[in-house]
Order: sequence, then structure tokens, then C-alpha cells
Amino acid sequence: MKHSHQLLIFAFLLNFLFSCSKKNATDNTNSNTTPATVSEVSAGDNFSMVLKSDNSLWFSGSNQFSNFGNNSFVDKNILTKLQSGVKKAVGGSGYTMMLKTDNTLWAMGSNAKGKLGDGSLNTRVEPVKIADNIRFVTTGADHTYFITTDNVLWFAGDDQLIPIIIMNDVKTVSSYGGHVLIVKTDNSLWTKGDNYWGQCGVGNNNKVLSYTKVMDDVKSVNTGYHSSYVLKTDNSLWVAGNNDYGQLGKGDKDWSNIFVKMMDDVLDLSCSTTALHILKNDHTLWACGSGSSGELGDGTFSEKLSPVKIKDDVKSVSAGGSHTLIMLNDNTVWATGFNDNGELANQTATNSNVYVKMLFE
Repeated sequence: MKHSHQLLIFAFLLNFLFSCSKKNATDNTNSNTTPATVSEVSAGDNFSMVLKSDNSLWFSGSNQFSNFGNNSFVDKNILTKLQSGVKKAVGGSGYTMMLKTDNTLWAMGSNAKGKLGDGSLNTRVEPVKIADNIRFVTTGADHTYFITTDNVLWFAGDDQLIPIIIMNDVKTVSSYGGHVLIVKTDNSLWTKGDNYWGQCGVGNNNKVLSYTKVMDDVKSVNTGYHSSYVLKTDNSLWVAGNNDYGQLGKGDKDWSNIFVKMMDDVLDLSCSTTALHILKNDHTLWACGSGSSGELGDGTFSEKLSPVKIKDDVKSVSAGGSHTLIMLNDNTVWATGFNDNGELANQTATNSNVYVKMLFE
């Protein structure tokens, strides 16, 4: 009996030691796992997206058309993980386009005028696959442009339900309203479309009916509804079009039908319909234009006719309809502006005219 008792104690000790060893191994494994960090911010018209390094996509703000792709129409006022396997995401007016890690393009949300490119007008409450071998996508109010890995530009929306080829040898493109800016692989800039405000930059205000070359040595482009912004290869920023709110940053409200130089040493930029946000090479953030919802983040609700410095240590910026998202060099994400739907992800519905830290669920 005594011998049996000793065996039981011995077995208990072995089991205890094994359990402790297993727990320590698990703890060590967990401690060596690097948490996912933020890799990108992207603003839709009235919602926000944050992409993490593990390719998870997080949303806040309006989900009116299930543009989060979660088969729901419930808004979020805190960043919530809802999609995975995503390399890039861009938001338009009530819809989202996702480029996945396998270079497939997916769409969800409002399909007004066929802008999802799935051949229908049906709202998509969950992601639907649109195309393969895609490297770039951009959204507008009612249309979408995307570029394949062999540099072919495609278009859908504005009542074109099935994507069509627009042009070969395309590097990048931007179009929100009725005009488009296209940069070809030789860095030449081409334009077409509405030009009432001079947004095509061709020296007149007549509608541009065919693709027209505007300039050379262009790195990237950005478009508001009636304004255009061009970043050249020497990092100078050039602007054209509507300037009713000072969004061209020229110190006045005069429209311009030619591109005029506005600033040097520019790293990147993002614009809304009425505001411009500029990231300089020293990672300072500058802004101009309308601030009626606090979207400039300068502590006021007033417009600025020339760029004012907003913040240091900024890595990237993305402008929505009336709110703005930034990622700092420490990979934290911040937001300012319109917040009725939870765009700022700070668990309130109050607008802010200064950047507030976005919260994750």
C-alpha cells in the first residue's frame, strides 16, 4: 500500500512538471510573436480603413451600404477587424475596393452606376471578386479605375457595368469626379473629361474630349472633384482647377486652367473635394482649403488659403470626404474632422478640429 502511494505521488509530480514545461514553451512562443503593426491608412468618403502588417483590414465609420463587406449595415465608432488577406484598400462613395495578397481585386458596398465592375447594379454586402493580376486601384464618386500587372488601365462605373480597357503602359491614375489624370510609364501626364474649372490644366476651360498630353516628368497625381494635383519627379507640387475654398494653396481663391507650381520638397499628398493635405520630405504635414468640419486638424473650423503646418513625424496621410487620417512614424493612427458616423474611431460622434488617436476594438 505504501509502495502504491509513493507511485501515485511520483506520477503526480511527473504530470505537474510536464504541465509546467508545456506552459513555459507556450509562453515563450507567444512572447516571440511580433504583434501586427499598422502599415497603411485609407479614408473613404465617410468611413475609415486601417491596414495592418498581418494583412488584416480594420474599419470604422459609416457602413450604410455594407461597404465593410461584413453583411451588415451597422456603423462602427471604433476600428474593427472585418477582412483579411488584404494588401491595399481604397474607399469611394459608399463602397470599398480591396487588392488582396494574391493580386486579386474584390469589391463591396454601393454599386451605383456599376462602379464595382461586377456587371450588375446590385449592392454587394460581402466581397465579390472582380479581376485577377491587379497591382493598383483607385475609386471615385461613381467609378473605379484599376491597373493590371502588365500596366493596362481598366475602367468601370458611370453606367459602364463591365470593366473596359482604357489605355496601355499606365503607371498610375486618379479620378474622383468627371475628369481623369493618367501617368504613363514614361512619366508623361494625360487628361480627359470635365474642365469647366480648368481642372485638366490644358490652358482653357473647354471639356477635353480625347486623351491629351499635359506635361512630362510626373511621379504621381491626385484629384478632388474639380481640382487636380500633380507631384513631379523633382518633388515639386503643381495644382490646377477649382479653388473656391483655397484648396489649391495659392494664397487666393482664383481658379487656374494651367498647372502652377505651389510647393517644393513634397513627399506625398492626399485631397478631398475641398481640402489638400501635403506630406513633405521632412515628414511634416501641411494643409489648406476648407476646414468646416475640422478636417485640416489645425485647431480651427476655418479655411486656409495657403498651406499651414499641422504636425511633425507623419509617415502617411489619407483624406476622406470631410475627415482625414494620418499614420505617424511610430505607426500610431490619428484622425480629425467629421465624425457623425464614427469616422474618427474614438468611440464618439463628435467632430474634432485636432487629430485624435484612433482606437482598435
